[in-house]
Amino acid sequence: MLKASFPLFSFCTPRVSVISRRWSTSGVGSVQQDGPQQEKGNTHCRIPTRGLLAIQGPDTAKFLQGLTTNNTRRIAETGSGVYTGFLTPQASLLSFVGRMLYDAFIYPMHNNSATWIIECSESQKDALSQHLKRYLLRSKVKIEDVTHEYGVWSLWGPDPSNKVTGGYDTRAPGMGYRAILPKEQDIQNILTASNEVHEEEYTIRRLLKGVPEGPNDVWPEQSLPLEANLDYMHGVDFNKGCYVGQELTIRTHHTGVVRKRLMPVQFYSQENDSTVPTVMAVDRTSRSDLPPPQTDIKLAGGSSKRSVGKTASSIHNIGLALMRLEHVEALAQGQPISFQVAHSSLLVRPFLPDWWPSAAFSNERIEHLKHCFNTYTQGNDMTPTHLGEVYKKAGKQTTTEELEAQIKASNANGQTSLTFDEFVHVMAKGSREESAFKIFDRVDSDKDGLISSEDLEKGLALFGESATLEELQVMIKAADVDGDGLLNYEEFLKILGKPFYSTPLPNTC
Repeated sequence: MLKASFPLFSFCTPRVSVISRRWSTSGVGSVQQDGPQQEKGNTHCRIPTRGLLAIQGPDTAKFLQGLTTNNTRRIAETGSGVYTGFLTPQASLLSFVGRMLYDAFIYPMHNNSATWIIECSESQKDALSQHLKRYLLRSKVKIEDVTHEYGVWSLWGPDPSNKVTGGYDTRAPGMGYRAILPKEQDIQNILTASNEVHEEEYTIRRLLKGVPEGPNDVWPEQSLPLEANLDYMHGVDFNKGCYVGQELTIRTHHTGVVRKRLMPVQFYSQENDSTVPTVMAVDRTSRSDLPPPQTDIKLAGGSSKRSVGKTASSIHNIGLALMRLEHVEALAQGQPISFQVAHSSLLVRPFLPDWWPSAAFSNERIEHLKHCFNTYTQGNDMTPTHLGEVYKKAGKQTTTEELEAQIKASNANGQTSLTFDEFVHVMAKGSREESAFKIFDRVDSDKDGLISSEDLEKGLALFGESATLEELQVMIKAADVDGDGLLNYEEFLKILGKPFYSTPLPNTC
């Protein structure tokens, strides 16, 4: 029988690399952007509990450059915002230097580039203001709390960047645009064709994508920047030079050893094997008692008292958790393990976000892609012309429109070129989709572009797997968006999950 604890088609799952580890994704599953609220475009919602500080003065860029993990000089150079972190300093021998204090966004004010806005958790804005003032000395900088004047919105649709203060949310693809608007301003005057949804939809979207935010996810004086995925979320510039608390982050980056990372999880109760989730999806009807942040996660049924993770923020049946990668790796390799919230019957299933840039290839392949990237770009970002040359050498013909669409889909900040991490994402996506289509075509027996439960059963048999009719129907129902009982290619991808990352690409350099 097909094991319900692992996603369908584990037979075709290769081994892939995350950080310096090699592992399979067969037991990790995939994430479903569940519900029309998450799938439709031209949507906006207010982001709750956000605080805003206005900072202005001739020394603003230099002042923040020495305090943040990202390169704030880019704000002055490009006029776009950045996501960043503030770290603990080396205050004493007992302090934990290089830990996260605050995660934040920094934007230039629309029509007033001399003023910048720092967006952070509302519960941390006063502490962040005091932290900044501690380093002012003689810097010509003024800091003011403007939370009462402005609100923060997330926009999934048209680009309003020429109308409002804000910037692209670069933490993960599909996170949209963050807009800072005066509280008395009617957002419908800016987004006339956009629909407003409840603010919890932003939290759901963020958790499904595995994006941490605020002190419930990024624990002050405890979390490390790379464990909180700031490197994956374009929140760290490793070439900017010195800043407060940078030593540990730089050392960890160069050693390549990250043992824990925040990732999306789904909570469930194991009534029987079929309840183990293989596709992460939110259940908006779930009102179960969820654990508070920093609750221990342990191996279910194990005798070890050692924690293998800690919970973070959560809503309904989904959340984030800081998980030890060695145990998620064991699950991915097919070991029959599960995770349980300490002192609770609630179980936890981790999922790997498909936007993690280095999850696609082995270390050797990453080095090859880095050489390829530098060969074409000479140290700059990759343009559509460069990307076209890469495909041409690999024997693939592409149009300018296709190249621009690929860059747009993988570029979180709206630029028309790719950084190296974004280039890796493009290469990984192309590799995965090519392999997925081959499997879809093989399973689609009558070549009508749709897969029935009979096709699915025959497809499993081709690879020595089997499933009951009930199991097949459950799998189809979980992915069948239009409810016709059949799977098109896009729906089929949801069942497949994420097993195609390490399909060899042709040498492109």
